[in-house]
Amino acid sequence: MAESISIDRKNSDKDEYGFECLKREGLRLVQELSGNVWTDYNHHDPGVTILDQVCYALTDLIYRTDFPVADFLTGDDGQIDFGAQALHPPEEIFPCRPATFDDYRKLILDRLPEINNVWLSQSTDADGSGLFRIAVRLGPDAARHENEVVERVRRVYCQARNLCEDLAGVTVVKEEECELHARIEVTGGAEPADVMAGIYHACSMHIASGIRPHRLDESLASGLTLDELFDGPATEHGVVWDSELDNDGEEILIADLFAVIKEVAGVNNVKRLWLRKGGQDYFDAIENERETAMLRLCIPARPEEIGVRLESASGRDLSVPFKEFRARFNDLDFMHRSLRHSPDDLSAVYPLPQGVRRNLQDYYSIQNQFPAVFGINAYGVPESAPDDVKARAAQLKGYLLLFDQIMANYTANLQQIGKLFAGGQTGCQTYFSQVVENKGNPPLDRIYPEDPARTLTALIHQYDACHDRKSRVLDYLLALYGETFPQHTLSSFTRYAVPHEIEEALLSAKTAYLRSVVTVGRDRGGAFDYSEAPSNMGNVAGFKQRISLLLGFNDFLHRPLTQSIARHNLHLKAVPADKAADGDMPWFALTPATIDVEQEFESVPLIIAAKAVDVELLLEECRGLLPGLDAIFPEQLLRSGVSLDNFRMAEQRDKGAVSVVFKDENAGAWRNLALFPGVASAINTVNALRRLCIQLNVASEGVHVLEHILLRPMAAPQHRETAAADFYSFRMSLLFPAWSARCHDRKFREMAEHVVRMNAPAHIFPDIYWLDFQSMSRFERLYKEWLERKCAGAGHVQLDAAASQIIDFLCRCCGTWRPVDREKEAGTAHG
Repeated sequence: MAESISIDRKNSDKDEYGFECLKREGLRLVQELSGNVWTDYNHHDPGVTILDQVCYALTDLIYRTDFPVADFLTGDDGQIDFGAQALHPPEEIFPCRPATFDDYRKLILDRLPEINNVWLSQSTDADGSGLFRIAVRLGPDAARHENEVVERVRRVYCQARNLCEDLAGVTVVKEEECELHARIEVTGGAEPADVMAGIYHACSMHIASGIRPHRLDESLASGLTLDELFDGPATEHGVVWDSELDNDGEEILIADLFAVIKEVAGVNNVKRLWLRKGGQDYFDAIENERETAMLRLCIPARPEEIGVRLESASGRDLSVPFKEFRARFNDLDFMHRSLRHSPDDLSAVYPLPQGVRRNLQDYYSIQNQFPAVFGINAYGVPESAPDDVKARAAQLKGYLLLFDQIMANYTANLQQIGKLFAGGQTGCQTYFSQVVENKGNPPLDRIYPEDPARTLTALIHQYDACHDRKSRVLDYLLALYGETFPQHTLSSFTRYAVPHEIEEALLSAKTAYLRSVVTVGRDRGGAFDYSEAPSNMGNVAGFKQRISLLLGFNDFLHRPLTQSIARHNLHLKAVPADKAADGDMPWFALTPATIDVEQEFESVPLIIAAKAVDVELLLEECRGLLPGLDAIFPEQLLRSGVSLDNFRMAEQRDKGAVSVVFKDENAGAWRNLALFPGVASAINTVNALRRLCIQLNVASEGVHVLEHILLRPMAAPQHRETAAADFYSFRMSLLFPAWSARCHDRKFREMAEHVVRMNAPAHIFPDIYWLDFQSMSRFERLYKEWLERKCAGAGHVQLDAAASQIIDFLCRCCGTWRPVDREKEAGTAHG
């Protein structure tokens, strides 16, 4: 076995942070550094007195540091905001999406208490990889609502399904009754009605393969740990033990019923036992197959239907009052079903940590504790003392303030630990300070500069690498959940931020990922719920959310990627250099070759916007000076316009205007932009245009995840003639926009494709496409039509028609899946 690598805990018995140890270490360092300067290190030495006070203050700081972590995170209201601290309770962070058939069974049984059992199996249909079938065994009260229960099972599956998986169908298992016959000896003192009810209830549960959820406290008491307790999907009505899911064999052994009855309270011995079905008695085993019909125990409705005979130890038959038996049986049945309807509360058995709100920031200056002879405590120096004595006392106070300030800042930082480790907060401050309060004479305000709090904050800010420290804190919080964020990779693609905004933008992206860490971890292989209305923008695949956040697409909601441009009646189009002057956009023509832009034009200054501006307002500001922008929005401008370095301006004195040119990065050439009446107008409009381009780019970025299995033919096999044989099985297409500034970058595409393949489930092959604006618009129209039909439960013919158009789009537009040439195929066959 490999040796475990760990960091040894400090041995607190040595008291290495106690006063004596601290003073001993201080004296050693003083002697080592001072050499022959000091001749005595006894208590009467003033330097030793100072060391005593500092060591005493350090023990107080160590005491404050040693409080439980929960105390540092407790807010003013005495509670810990676990969400703000990115600390998730076990019932949120441990569960995962269903990954196995047993996981699905647990989830469906938890969501639908009216069913007795459920089974999943691989579909045997053609092209059935990833297709499952569900068989449901209804409870006694659900038989009257069979269609409703089947639909609810389908909805639960759709909400929990994984990528490239789907449901082939839900069937209800047929049942047939059997009768219980037995002669059972009852212990003395037991009530016959109670024993009879217990026997019928236990046997009916065993024969029906009914699953009994166990309460959380019961499961913990049985030895399950928290990670075992929440292994699999999250359930609300107790825990289903794996061992009980196997109780669904193809036959029921009578010997097992012997053991079941022996466990009933009041049963002393089982003398005879058999089951009867269709007039035939079974003494060894009886078939119980889902494919034909499963057994259900017949519960007597009349006294003469009772097949169990109870007798005393002497062999005397015991009379069982039928009404009492039925009442007791109904009580047992109700208790069993009520467990499946009432939610379980983990806080009752495993409460979350609670801390004590402490005022850790208060600092009591060490100067208050010095002997009066030093002249720095509350008594100070007598008024009658010479001026040089007062000066030396003030000098000592200033010297000691250096130590005071470090320790006071330490307590201020202790107070702000909760803020520092708050995962949902950004902000450029990770070190904190405070002014030392001193009652001494003279007071410290004579030593501090004017407005000391502001001065200290500004001073510490110079040494506060806040973005780096906050980023490392977020890395730590992500590591708690086994996650990392590609911040250094994304830093190469921060085209939408000016230099002073880049670090904040990367922090925001990492913070957004941390906020979603439960979803992106639990649902990393999850699909979207196609039974939900398409208008539900939050209905997205967990896989899509994960890769979107990893790529810096913070808007991962379900939406058309072209709407950010189309909704403003903009027509995105690449404008060739030789067509601009002849068309409606003469301002977009190339600059004359005689103009040296780099030498004759100067950069445009940046205007930092106080707040985000609406796109329509930015458009209104730009349209007046850029004619034709309503008709065509050049792709080159959209992509290159996000960088202020791509704009230059120069005064045209002969025209009395300011000329602005724009660099087309793809062509490597400069284009005319506009003439402005003045410098201020040029600067304002260019900055507005840049902000407009950034907002349109950011709103355009995202990805569509298309699972091929959902496009499979439902009514007829017509799709198989237009797609390859393995088109439907464990394949998905990811469609990215190619027109945005980042997505047009070849290196960003390589990084994005790497992220997709690294995070896609290992058994699924992703096809990745980068579509231009027009192709994406067409796809989104087809996708919307198909999704609306899929959600509405349209007929198979209509659904197949919509799916066929999408498949044809992928085959013809994306080019990976080649459509079959039917005429050529027929000619080859005839030949």
